[in-house]
Amino acid sequence: YDGRTGITLLQAVSEPTVSVKAQRKDKSMMELNGRAGRIERDLKTGLQTVVMDGLANFISEQGMLNSQKISVKELSEGGNVLIADGAVRGLVQETSFNAEHAKWVQLKGQLELSGKPNLIDKRGVDLMGAQIFSDTLLQQVVVKSDSSTRAAIKFRSEGGEGGKAEANQIVISNSGTTAEVDLTGLVKYSMDKMTTESDRLIAYSNPRTAQTKNGIFDLQKLTLTGKVSFVQPGLRSLSERVDYRPGVEVQEILPE
Repeated sequence: YDGRTGITLLQAVSEPTVSVKAQRKDKSMMELNGRAGRIERDLKTGLQTVVMDGLANFISEQGMLNSQKISVKELSEGGNVLIADGAVRGLVQETSFNAEHAKWVQLKGQLELSGKPNLIDKRGVDLMGAQIFSDTLLQQVVVKSDSSTRAAIKFRSEGGEGGKAEANQIVISNSGTTAEVDLTGLVKYSMDKMTTESDRLIAYSNPRTAQTKNGIFDLQKLTLTGKVSFVQPGLRSLSERVDYRPGVEVQEILPE
């Protein structure tokens, strides 16, 4: 420890990792482990930043992170901001994810993922893209594309795969007890033998109840708008709008 700079260096010697444990003002606990550590205390504010490098692992009541390197910075308004780099794996409030880079603002419930991120949402969808932004307080997830990676989603149903899609952007939110998945920009969707293309697609789940299983998206309907191409065995239609409900027979076919 260097009292002039407020820096403490930690190095694992006899054990595989070193550990730093702390208790916040709200009595909640956190623990950070790694092969080598660095604790920096701001001599003016007293706020700390803890960095672990090599087999880094963070655990708290809000969730956990594993990565090659993790830094935990204490914020003046309360809580911490975590930055993880390299083979990131995590679990935050029933949401699991993988990425190369992650930023987690605990107090605000905000998570930013990049570097081939993958996120599994408890509402029954698997998400991939160039960047993923999750806000647990708003219960909203945004997936964005870039020039090399498109935003993509897989729907999980009780009977197995419930369809998959890709778009320029995907937004997941709640409307009451119903989950809404809003896909915009060059949307492609497929389920069983049905395929569609459109400018926009919104998937609605059936309202969740106490009996609804976590991890299942129980599809209520799809609404497709803008240059819609709808294809399934025996039917092909082009239109500006299609409303589709599973198990409901299509009664009108629009000519190409």
